[in-house]
Amino acid sequence: MKEQYVIAFDVETSGPDFEKNALLSIGASLQNGNSEEVDSFSVNIAMPEGTVFDEDCKRDFWDKNPGALEVVSKDAISPEKAMTAFGEFLRKIETLPNELLIISDNPSFDIAWIDTYLGKYLGRRPLRYSEEGKYRMVWDSATMQKTWLCFRDRIQTLLPPSRHRELLGLESTYPHDHTPLNDARTIANFFIQSRKQMREFIEILPKKKEPKTIKILEHDPAWLDAYSDEENLIKESLGGICLDIHHIGSTSIPGLLAKPIIDILLVVPEAQDPESLDHSLARVGYKYKGNYNLPFRRVYGKKELYEIYLHAHEVGSAEIDLNLKFRDTVRADASLIKIYGALKEYIISTDSSHSKLSSTGITTYNLHKNSFIVDVLRKSGFEGLCPRLCTQKEEWEAYKFVQSSLLGSDDISEESKTLQPLVLYKGTEIVAATGFDMTPPNSFIRFIGPVRKNMTDSEGVLYASYLLGFLEEWARRSKISLINTGIDGGNIFSKYTKIGSNLIKVL
Repeated sequence: MKEQYVIAFDVETSGPDFEKNALLSIGASLQNGNSEEVDSFSVNIAMPEGTVFDEDCKRDFWDKNPGALEVVSKDAISPEKAMTAFGEFLRKIETLPNELLIISDNPSFDIAWIDTYLGKYLGRRPLRYSEEGKYRMVWDSATMQKTWLCFRDRIQTLLPPSRHRELLGLESTYPHDHTPLNDARTIANFFIQSRKQMREFIEILPKKKEPKTIKILEHDPAWLDAYSDEENLIKESLGGICLDIHHIGSTSIPGLLAKPIIDILLVVPEAQDPESLDHSLARVGYKYKGNYNLPFRRVYGKKELYEIYLHAHEVGSAEIDLNLKFRDTVRADASLIKIYGALKEYIISTDSSHSKLSSTGITTYNLHKNSFIVDVLRKSGFEGLCPRLCTQKEEWEAYKFVQSSLLGSDDISEESKTLQPLVLYKGTEIVAATGFDMTPPNSFIRFIGPVRKNMTDSEGVLYASYLLGFLEEWARRSKISLINTGIDGGNIFSKYTKIGSNLIKVL
């Protein structure tokens, strides 16, 4: 593989107009992959007759940098001589038996000026082409560094290039003195450093794994025995922390097709210390996996003969009743067992069912089962209040409806992009939604309100206040002492109620 050389260019001009203004100086630095300068070129060019300094350019740059003007004016030669010398330099570097990358931090200006003078005084092809006509790409190093910063740090930035380089930790040994040669040297140096950072980053990225194929099996009585063994281990490890424990999920329903995964529901005290729970469960092989879309749930996993997931819910959580009602309703109805099994077989026959949502880790297989689960819960009479982060299509639609109703439109501000979307269920119906930012030290609620479906004002206040209390508790547990609300009943809303120090919109 040929070694890549970087040739960076920088220019100074008397303004931006190719007809009225002039190219004053060209600097070029040829560097290898170790940022070692192999060759360089610099020339100062006399202004052709009839060209002038642009008034704005002179006032805003040259008058403020008299030393730079003195440098680029020193030993200036005619454009014809300057471009002849520059052409010879280009021919020399083009004979190198290596790949050549052309770099500028502002190609639409720097390279455009060089190409204009090459054509006017040498009749030569633009820099993008060698003398033999071979095409070469011109790299915009400033844009590359901005893109790299946005990708690496997951931010969107309108900062100037100097801040991008600072945030990336790029440093140059060359002075920033507005001389094209030193600026070209710095441009090449920054480009090579950025490229090295990218390569190192890519090397440590995890290799893409093929998604696991979902397999469902006939019910195996051994699943019940496996649960029983885990129940004893968990009770022994947790002692009084284990208030109740249940086998849930499809492996808990005899006769139902299921993935060979044992799901266990654990009931723990309210506001149970998570570190203590983690430590106790680690003793019997469980590792914390996250809360997924339920903020107060803790999910643990382990793999032995079977894959096991342990779902820890605090006593009083409606999610406990939801899981048990669903299990018991399906267990008691042979037709539901048959329908559910057939649905699973259909879902896994589609390729999309084997993928995961990157935002939640939830498989599309589970999402496709949602309508059946909702129907069963309606039949079971479940009416609990369950706050959930949005994962389902219906949840996103409800969230956007409340957002649009309260903010007057679909909010696309930078602020809204950081919000976490949360909806509140009463049974199987979504009754309220909120958008909030739980970033320390303060939590900011952008909007909170009910989803109106034949809902009275008092019901709307009840559901919105429930969500507010939920967020306040979440903030407290996250060691965020205050929730700042962005809700203003004075101007934005026509109707609201006051709860504590917070204003809640009632649709």
